[in-house]
Amino acid sequence: MSDPIGHSLTVHVSPHGDDRASGIAAAPLRSLTVARDRLRADRGDQPGRMLLHGGDYWDRQLKLTAADNGLTIEAAPDEAPVLYGGRRIQGWRPDGGPFFAAFLPGVAAGEWDFRTLVVDGEFVPRARLPEHGRYWHKNVFDVPWMSTTGGGWQRQPTEEELTALHYTGDDLGSWLDCRNAEIQVFHQWDDSLVGVASVDADERLVRFRSPCGHPPGAFASDRNAKAHQYIVWNVREGMLRPGQWYLDRTRGCVVYWPRPDEDLGTAVVLAPRHRQVIAMQGSEEAPLRDISIRDLELALTSTPLGSAGFGAGALDGVVDVLGPAENIELGHLRIRLAGGKGISVR
Repeated sequence: MSDPIGHSLTVHVSPHGDDRASGIAAAPLRSLTVARDRLRADRGDQPGRMLLHGGDYWDRQLKLTAADNGLTIEAAPDEAPVLYGGRRIQGWRPDGGPFFAAFLPGVAAGEWDFRTLVVDGEFVPRARLPEHGRYWHKNVFDVPWMSTTGGGWQRQPTEEELTALHYTGDDLGSWLDCRNAEIQVFHQWDDSLVGVASVDADERLVRFRSPCGHPPGAFASDRNAKAHQYIVWNVREGMLRPGQWYLDRTRGCVVYWPRPDEDLGTAVVLAPRHRQVIAMQGSEEAPLRDISIRDLELALTSTPLGSAGFGAGALDGVVDVLGPAENIELGHLRIRLAGGKGISVR
């Protein structure tokens, strides 16, 4: 595996490789993680190189630390590897009316969760209510905002104020599948995405599974009507036109309404499994140094349920660099279908 010209230890990887192989060009490994561990064990103080041969690498995530300092990961000459942070979805079956469903391992158990779906290279819209515009709620939070640097709210909101929403009319009800539904609550410069714990149809009250970033109704003014608005995502009742989808966590499947002339037998449908494809993390004691990622295509990541945070700081990158780092090279990368950021350096 040595590279006498560059004085580095080289491991070859292919989507059709074998992790029991030697890792030379004629006998590549299959797993990025196995290749990383092989290099960690064998290269000592030498630089390391992971050469990726062409093809689609499905459901991949590679985590790097200071143990990988001096590592270069790049495409093999004249080859085009594509690393996906998710899988292709197949096995579609009729699911009532115009809908089709594909049952996925881990969804019902909460081990696989996602908020984007890609069909033939394009994001398709999630089921939503209402079909257009937004619903209105009745929450009031009349507390002054002192600015982000001034400590936030003059009085800290209670758990009740952060986790309850009083809806109007019959917009919601006992029909809502709490395990599937996600509610986007609008504030002023940002919003919150929360799961649903319960719906009290008599009181017209929704309780959330986690707190909003700000109380519903905060920042309300004549110039900010959206402070009383929300959207419901990911429910079957929101499947109102072709091209929409939702993740049915109760049944463990993804449901899609094909567009006209769309054949799910030939369409390429993708769903993300990971929030990053390549994640690097250093620390004060062990900073990242001299790591290069070059000439790769990386695609298809997800986001968690929750707020993106101030400046979208809570979102991960397809390539994610966290912690003290120096001389990190990210060159000639093509990044697409990102659920969060493309590249994040924090």
